[in-house]
Amino acid sequence: MRAYRIMYQTGQLIWLPNVKGKIGKHLKVPYLYLMKIKFLDDQSIVIVESYKELVEYMRASSPYIPTTGSNLEYMKGYAKRAVISRNHDIRATDETAFVEDLIKYKHIQVMENGQN
Repeated sequence: MRAYRIMYQTGQLIWLPNVKGKIGKHLKVPYLYLMKIKFLDDQSIVIVESYKELVEYMRASSPYIPTTGSNLEYMKGYAKRAVISRNHDIRATDETAFVEDLIKYKHIQVMENGQN
């Protein structure tokens, strides 16, 4: 019979095998850990689970586009404003490429990433 331990985090109940040794200290269940993102323009911090959730948060809090628009519309508008105001060429093809470029051009900073 295997021993199990219970792990509580973010309101979820997860059963993990009782892992011993070096690996047990560094064991991470990827969907339990969140990303902590800092917006460098106003120094605000948000905690999200994925790049898609980050873009949804940015879209919902944006004064430039109605909340009824899609993520793609928001990313295209943001990329257009970034080219005009800062000459930053941000890809708006999907959430992953968009967030990678936001990090590259220092619009946001990843403070903690439990995904890695």
